[in-house]
Amino acid sequence: MVNWLYLASSLLVILIIFRKKNPVDARAIFGVSTLIYGLPLYFGYTEYRHPTIYGIEYFSTPISWQVYVIFFVCQLMFIAISFIPIPAPSRPQIRPADTFWYALIISLLLSLSLLHLTVGLDTLMQAPDKVAMMEMLNGWFVISGCLAISSLIYFVFYGRKQLAWMLVVPLAFLGFELAIGFKVNTFLGVISLVAAYYSKGTLRITFANRVVLGVLGGITYLLSIILKQIYFAIKGDYVDSYVETFGDFVYRGISNNEPFGQIGLLHDVIQANIVLPDFYSVYSVLQYIPFSASIFGIEPVNFNMYAQGQLYLNVIGGVGSSCFGELYTIGGFPLIIVFLIFLGWLLCLRPPAHPYIRILYFYLLPYVTFISFAMTGSFPIGIGKYFFIATLFVVPVYIVIRTMKTVLHTSPLATNHLANQEQA
Repeated sequence: MVNWLYLASSLLVILIIFRKKNPVDARAIFGVSTLIYGLPLYFGYTEYRHPTIYGIEYFSTPISWQVYVIFFVCQLMFIAISFIPIPAPSRPQIRPADTFWYALIISLLLSLSLLHLTVGLDTLMQAPDKVAMMEMLNGWFVISGCLAISSLIYFVFYGRKQLAWMLVVPLAFLGFELAIGFKVNTFLGVISLVAAYYSKGTLRITFANRVVLGVLGGITYLLSIILKQIYFAIKGDYVDSYVETFGDFVYRGISNNEPFGQIGLLHDVIQANIVLPDFYSVYSVLQYIPFSASIFGIEPVNFNMYAQGQLYLNVIGGVGSSCFGELYTIGGFPLIIVFLIFLGWLLCLRPPAHPYIRILYFYLLPYVTFISFAMTGSFPIGIGKYFFIATLFVVPVYIVIRTMKTVLHTSPLATNHLANQEQA
């Protein structure tokens, strides 16, 4: 019965999104995330798998009432904030010069060069599995992802068609990410780009546009289920007796898809009553302060580490709990409600006008809207840290390019050339 109630609630969410003036703004993206990650709730149970030292192990469990309450509250929050009017997005008051675009692309090339020097792109391609790749990757991989998506967001708002050929650099990196099995950055980047494109306010989203967006989104999601299965089959990660027909193939793709694993893990975390060390909440935030280990003597803490240590001792590659599992373990439903109130306030903010802050806003938007369902609370803080490091990387490059242009423009040769042009 409760799954039918959740289905009715989800249909109301779809109706509200469909009738919104901008169906791809921050609030709409959060509403869609409740539909995607709430997919197992329509069935009342979830199936998921974990790679273990003994091979692939499959789990099946009914969904607890606590999980339903969490998702009902999420959709109730979405419905409530949907009636709060938000001023139109601020028009950019500053149009960045092309120098900033050059700085982004050159910084991305430098970051990729450092990634190749420290890790080796060819070495990554030869890794036996994804777990081995994750152990080899360093911060330059994350910084390259930040710069790639940021440059694409910049081009959506301020790019000139004459410079579109330079998009080959960020697109090539994202293609490389997909080739080695890392799809999260690209998936969230597409959400950022679509939200940025429709936030410009220059497009009138008709009824047909809304239908096309919904159909394309649904087809893309279904294709991702099948393509993930094909990827696993090519990599040889698992072949079992259950996959004998195309129907079994698609069924395994659905049950192995992220929402089923996340809901299963959330259910297990709630039922297990994970024990966390004292002052865990404080340490989980302070650890992202630069040099916190030497200043405060804080060792890195991770909720997933404690969850795996008390739930899945034999899992390979770790488990990825959600923010809701972490919040419920720390403070139960009251803390989740406080978090959702804060998240609702963030989703009601107007997109900023300053170019840099605008790029940051749309870059972090999918991380903020999907944090509750797919990531722990400290994950966006870590992503923000890498974005800040990427900024420190871009600024010196920008200054160097700007200085070189100024020097070349004021050089005697350039001055004489301009004088000759004026005389002619």
